[in-house]
Amino acid sequence: MKKIVKILPIICLTLFLFSCNNDDDASLDCACIEIFQPVCGDDGNQYSNFCFAECEGVNFTEGACEITTEAVVRDLGNPALDGCGWVLEFAVDGEFKNHRADELAEEYQVADLEIQLTYKPTLASSVCGLIEMVPVVEVIQIAQ
Repeated sequence: MKKIVKILPIICLTLFLFSCNNDDDASLDCACIEIFQPVCGDDGNQYSNFCFAECEGVNFTEGACEITTEAVVRDLGNPALDGCGWVLEFAVDGEFKNHRADELAEEYQVADLEIQLTYKPTLASSVCGLIEMVPVVEVIQIAQ
């Protein structure tokens, strides 16, 4: 009886995996590990990792896809005095949030400056004030 209890989960998992096979959708034949290492597909979509892109049959480049959005440069005070310094405020999923730029040229360090920002999200975050963490973005291009 104990052997059946040990073998039963393996049999169920095997049956489940083989029952998912659908000849109309080759992507179901792929099994990918859920590790977030984003890649940008040549179809313009971002995939969690290279495996998911390969399953879709697309070529890809390492890292997140570029995103272009309207943003506002904000001066949130001197970081030495618990401020955040220069941040970029823009909407993510309909909610306005602050982001730290990996590099922000001095010419754009103007409070309330409206810009068009092309960026890539990163996995990094930065301390803002005493305890708040803000995501860091890789600035690709800024236009006014």
